[in-house]
Amino acid sequence: MQGALIRAVAYISIWGLLMTVVNTTTVLGTPNKKTEATPEVVLNVVADFFKLSIEYLKGNSHRREISWGRQIAMYLIRQYTGCSLPIIAEEFGGKDHTTLMYSCEKITGLQEADQTLTETLGQLSYRINMISCSQK
Repeated sequence: MQGALIRAVAYISIWGLLMTVVNTTTVLGTPNKKTEATPEVVLNVVADFFKLSIEYLKGNSHRREISWGRQIAMYLIRQYTGCSLPIIAEEFGGKDHTTLMYSCEKITGLQEADQTLTETLGQLSYRINMISCSQK
């Protein structure tokens, strides 16, 4: 416990961040117990966060803000549900499952180098967890 606190304080100090759940989750990780969410919960949270409609997230638009939100939604649905790749791809209008694989790999790769993305994923995860826990 003490080691985790020291790591969190050091990380926050080095990056000049506020001591928040989202920022400390970045360095400490999330608890091992994962919350199970539905694809609908994740889609609603992501759509609300990015101020997009669910239809846009599920659609075929290549506009950057829409495709970025779609990739994050795909990644989070993969993380928070027990759904297979083809089922998740079907949720997004019947896209090929390789599109989903690409999105998940892209977000995974970028979050290691992009602090803003890591914070965004932390905020979205917090919201998903809060909604999923309140539905139980």
